[in-house]
Amino acid sequence: QFSDFPAVECVAYFKNTGHADTPIIADIRPLDALFPLARDRVCWVHHAKGSQCQHDDFAPLERLLRPGEELSLASVGGRSSDGAMPFFNLEMGEVGIMGAIGWTGDWAATFRRSAEGLRLRAGMQATHLKLHPGEEIRTPRIALLFWEQDCLRAHNLWRRFILAHHTPRPNGQLLQPPIAD
Repeated sequence: QFSDFPAVECVAYFKNTGHADTPIIADIRPLDALFPLARDRVCWVHHAKGSQCQHDDFAPLERLLRPGEELSLASVGGRSSDGAMPFFNLEMGEVGIMGAIGWTGDWAATFRRSAEGLRLRAGMQATHLKLHPGEEIRTPRIALLFWEQDCLRAHNLWRRFILAHHTPRPNGQLLQPPIAD
């Protein structure tokens, strides 16, 4: 949790502290949450294409998610921005959630609208593994920023959050671009 932004992050660690291999660990999703959403509320999922060396790389996309519908996003080819970008903005009227999946390999996210609300699951795309004694792995880091009022205002809030908490600061100073006008 962050005291200066309406944001949370989560990452899970798995470590085998035993003397034998673990059972199979599969379908790891560090984010599996249900957000209340009335059936009569509109829900837009804003996201972007990834890069596949096409003229429309990184194009913004949006999808209206009606009750009973599902949208799945995922990267391809082992690269986190190939096919789809690991960022999204859920717009649910005058409130929403900006999110990011921090992972260098393939990731997956599913947005499912039901009578209860919006279920969001995100994490590694495919896991089916066991850990040998002493081995440890971690999941993707998931960042969620909760916003109110205006979808475009949320983007500015997201940028301020990233600048404050995820921008390198060698010797306590912000990195300066090589050319700045």
